[in-house]
Amino acid sequence: MPLFILVLILLPIFLPANSPDSVIIEDINVTATLYDGELNIIPGSISVLGNNKLEQTGNLSVHNTLNSIPGVYMHHGTLGTNRIVIRGIGSRTPYGSNRIKAYINDIPITNGDGVTVIEDIEFSNLGRVELIKGPSSALYGAGLGGTIKLTTKRNLNAIETGFRYGSFNTRKIKASANYNNQHFNINTSYFNTKSDGFRQNNHYHRHNAVISGNKTIKESNVSFTILGTSLNAQIPSSLSHETFTNSPEAAASNWLAVKGYEQYNKIIAGTTLKSTLGNNTTQRTTLFGGYQNTFELRPFNNLAENITNYGFRIFWFFHKKKFEIISGIELFSENYNWKTFNDTDILENIVNKIDEHRMYGNISGQVYYSITPRLHFSGAVNINKLHYNYNGLNNDNGQYGYPVIVSPRLGLSYKLTGAATAFLSAGHGFSAPSLEETLRPNGQKNENLRPEQGWMYEGGIRWHSLNSRIFIDGTIYFIDLNNLLVTKRISEEIFTGVNAGKTSHKGIEIQSNVVLSDNMQLPGKINWQLAFSASDNTFVEFNDNGITYDGNTLPGIPVVNMQNTLNWKPFQHTSFTFISVR
Repeated sequence: MPLFILVLILLPIFLPANSPDSVIIEDINVTATLYDGELNIIPGSISVLGNNKLEQTGNLSVHNTLNSIPGVYMHHGTLGTNRIVIRGIGSRTPYGSNRIKAYINDIPITNGDGVTVIEDIEFSNLGRVELIKGPSSALYGAGLGGTIKLTTKRNLNAIETGFRYGSFNTRKIKASANYNNQHFNINTSYFNTKSDGFRQNNHYHRHNAVISGNKTIKESNVSFTILGTSLNAQIPSSLSHETFTNSPEAAASNWLAVKGYEQYNKIIAGTTLKSTLGNNTTQRTTLFGGYQNTFELRPFNNLAENITNYGFRIFWFFHKKKFEIISGIELFSENYNWKTFNDTDILENIVNKIDEHRMYGNISGQVYYSITPRLHFSGAVNINKLHYNYNGLNNDNGQYGYPVIVSPRLGLSYKLTGAATAFLSAGHGFSAPSLEETLRPNGQKNENLRPEQGWMYEGGIRWHSLNSRIFIDGTIYFIDLNNLLVTKRISEEIFTGVNAGKTSHKGIEIQSNVVLSDNMQLPGKINWQLAFSASDNTFVEFNDNGITYDGNTLPGIPVVNMQNTLNWKPFQHTSFTFISVR
């Protein structure tokens, strides 16, 4: 077996590149750092999933795609219940993804509570995914775990349809129409996903519609994106260890008894203007907004939510031969209204009701400087302010917020040889608790709950072979985190947040991409990718009600995670993907 792996690694070195579509590592540019530059000179951990990788997303869930990035682990329960953990951060969020920021075409899809529902995005409709691992607050504000930047596809003129069918009566329909010329393009897609699910009370039905496009007007470019989602998904909920062992297909008895489910309609929209202000200055302005209404039928009470948000992002870019300066402002405002009630929606049966107004603002500045052709420096700082207004039925009315948080970031990259680059970086990150986490079981605020804050230190090497058919990226990191936010369950329907003192997150990550064959004819294109990570995530100081957890491992995070992906494309429109997970 080791000999076979060695052959796979060495074989491409001696194979000629027969196709213009060969993987050319030097040409991979990234923009998630807000600096449009080559991946090899970026001083920090950033992973890129291009169109070829995303085309392999044929399954219903995106967890295999995201888990192909070392350091990222997406828990996959049902099609509507997932959680993303990046370098051990986000593992203590009970039923969703928190502590990360996500954008699609520069439009935030993370709400004002820090929750990101990444599974609402059709990854097969994306042309690119970039992910910054670890604290990236200096660039995007509150996002201790990292930042995910999604970009939709820009397709050629075509009308496409597709249909997939799988076990448990799972089916997926796709229809798209695209128009593209030199100055204007528009892409429209519709997806209909249904599944009866493996478990009881597990029916899932989702509609997705995406419209995106852009138009060039002289030296400016205007782009727009509209995403609509309609979901109706039953909730099987969690099981005891005994039930899971003996009847893993069962639903929790109380959720099955009421046929619990969630349904929501959501729309996200935004437009971006990119314009040239002078010979060396450009500007990018994004206006965005969104709306969501949700209803959840639960065994203990029912939940209704209405969310409306809006805001803008403006960035200025000043370019010179050896350096670039970036400055920006982001303002986000969200109205969140929720209530819990019993059998009917009448005043006498309302259990609780809160109207929230969330606001946050970021002011950021960055500089990139080429000290020498081999040595590159980057520095960034972000100033963030978060504020809540709330009006509750069973709670005092008032305001809630935190002092201004300043998050700096520094990095260096050095080109060791023509094929290898080393980098070092250090950055600060934070994530604020949601208003719900600050509420005690009696409805009063927990004034002592503090935001998570921490520093990440990392170093790594990127290397590619001379013919650019092999790429290896290795990183070592350490995150020192204070005030880790842990959700404490008081009863089945009541949760509250507590600060779990100090935690440490350290690990090693290795990612490789090997082009085994790149022929237009048989044997075709064969590509092998490896994602490996090993981590240690522990409580340094955590005392809860007199019980000490110092030295314990944070639960829910694999110590070792490895995924091998082999993609074979024997013909232009035919491909096979084999995935091995350990």
